[in-house]
Amino acid sequence: MSREQAENKHLVTGILISVPWNVTQACKNAEGSWLMRKMGQNLSHHLRNVVLKNKDIIFDQDNNTSLDYNIIKQCNTIREFDTAYTIKMFNYSNVYHYYEDASLSNKLHLINVPCLCLSAADDPFLYFRDIPVQEANQHDSLAILVTSGGGHVGYMDTFWPFTSNNFMLKLIQQYFDAIMVDQNYERFVNY
Repeated sequence: MSREQAENKHLVTGILISVPWNVTQACKNAEGSWLMRKMGQNLSHHLRNVVLKNKDIIFDQDNNTSLDYNIIKQCNTIREFDTAYTIKMFNYSNVYHYYEDASLSNKLHLINVPCLCLSAADDPFLYFRDIPVQEANQHDSLAILVTSGGGHVGYMDTFWPFTSNNFMLKLIQQYFDAIMVDQNYERFVNY
């Protein structure tokens, strides 16, 4: 979002859902317990399968041949997938450089428009201790809402996911309504 602010001076607000506060820690958490390793393995298999299903396009466009099809199809963790695929596609020197760049906790000072961040205390990848609540208090433009439940992307009001009664959608609507009412957004536009 901070890059967007430099390029688009009319960006007036933002809302971030399931924020990647510390991707290195999230990866460690994903490899911590047996259950988390299974979840991470499942996620890495889905990521791997997306690449494998699109291999003709991906490998045809990989002019520098840095991607190795045989290594990608053997990835069993998120870190292995990121090492074999993600860092090569986006020109990172290593997986830790990518994780550092993808993390938001070290970039809070760059956010200079109102931004609401929604995180869950029960997120299986980033625990409550990983949410930079104290650091966020030092930034006027940043608000972090930590729900007790919601997991990584759920934020549902009920167990049944196919309902229009969704906490996350209601929150987004309320947030943007508050910014837009009486043209409050004009206070944040840099002309």
